[in-house]
Amino acid sequence: MRLSFVITGSIMVLGGQVFAEVGSAVKLSRSQRIEDRTFPSVFQAWSPATNLPTEPKDVTLARHDLIWSSPQFFGLVWNHDYKGLADDFTPESVTKAVAFRHKLLQLNPHIVLLAEIRYRDAHKSYLPEGHKWWLRDKQGQIVPGWQEGRFLCLDFHNPEFREQVAKQCRAVARSGVVDGVMLDGWSDDPSRLALVREVRHAIGEKAIIIANANDRAVSNLNRNR
Repeated sequence: MRLSFVITGSIMVLGGQVFAEVGSAVKLSRSQRIEDRTFPSVFQAWSPATNLPTEPKDVTLARHDLIWSSPQFFGLVWNHDYKGLADDFTPESVTKAVAFRHKLLQLNPHIVLLAEIRYRDAHKSYLPEGHKWWLRDKQGQIVPGWQEGRFLCLDFHNPEFREQVAKQCRAVARSGVVDGVMLDGWSDDPSRLALVREVRHAIGEKAIIIANANDRAVSNLNRNR
């Protein structure tokens, strides 16, 4: 069963929340956690809720039915000092992150967790300075991700880099920590569509892919998975 979603705005509503007794068995499949829910429901994109400062962080997280953030947010540690060159996670971090996942599922059996994999831009520490996977303009200058930040654009038009992104997606899918991946800054250009096909092949048919298109309309994503 293919489970893919496209986020076209800043908020996505997915069903309802059910809080379980801590320690109860959680055996809902990925599709059951998505389909067997009631409305309303909320999701957390990157930044955690800040209006419940006295509540345990895990409990606040479990108030959401969908969470996406970096792999590090869930406790995963890449196996390379430069995250962009990593292809897996340290074994000890996987063990800790899986335990964290189980804790959240005990609190909310319907929660869905996704790891964002950088492909469009990243902090300048993501790759070595001057690396070939940084995107360059016609003058050979590295393109900034945005003018105010320290993020730089990544060259997802490069087939070699797309292969690396797919490897990282495979790593998070195989870790058992999350239910799929999130790809930010999406648009239906040929390079991105080639990328999502590689990602789908790498993570299999059951893992979730969410592409955040912001205010852009995308019509070809599902046809090109």
